[in-house]
Amino acid sequence: MNQQNFNFTPRLLTFLAALVLFINYSQPASAQSCEVNCLRVYSISLTNLGDRIRGIVKLTDETYSGAGTRSAVVHVLWTEPDGTTTDRYDVIGTRLRAEYSFYTGGTPGTYTLTVAGATKPDYMFDPQNSSILSKSITVAGDEDADQDGVADQQDNCLLVSNANQNDADNDGFGNTCDADFNNDCIVNNLDFSEFVSSFLSANSVTDLNSDGIVNFLDLSFLQSLFLSPPGPTSLPNDCE
Repeated sequence: MNQQNFNFTPRLLTFLAALVLFINYSQPASAQSCEVNCLRVYSISLTNLGDRIRGIVKLTDETYSGAGTRSAVVHVLWTEPDGTTTDRYDVIGTRLRAEYSFYTGGTPGTYTLTVAGATKPDYMFDPQNSSILSKSITVAGDEDADQDGVADQQDNCLLVSNANQNDADNDGFGNTCDADFNNDCIVNNLDFSEFVSSFLSANSVTDLNSDGIVNFLDLSFLQSLFLSPPGPTSLPNDCE
């Protein structure tokens, strides 16, 4: 049998060492990339509620479904105009979102919400493939977002004009933005049933535009609010 002797020259040894390093250190990098059970930030929304800012964070997974993100803990940082940061945590619930309130007292300036992380057993936070990680909003002081003549700090319907501020059920939400007639913090079929039962009556709660009668004009308001929480409002309430 012929035997061939290999001459391990310094150049060959250097090449083999480099090859070993490449194999060892390239594998962990790919292992860190998230392919399954990923937690990715899908959207961030910020709303100025006069004395505070409400932030809503929605997550998704690699299948673009939010269902798998339920029970995940989302860690965010609020950054104030002077650079001060505050940590907040919330759990993704049945509405598939995490919600945060940051009290500003109406102090003007730019406020930023940044998602710092998300945790859930057997899931990995995936910032690289997230749609967004940070969003800012500027507070200008005495604002009137819906231009109804009522400053945001006192407005019970921040995004819908309602100069009369009528709140028939005294829940902190003006009629114009409150089709949550049973006060369970979501407008759904239960509220629609109450609306139908009071149709063409003078029911002050289901009369959303406060014109003295429940009719098709109010139905239009209800449709625009369907499957949403009431408000938003800057007044104390049990939903926000």
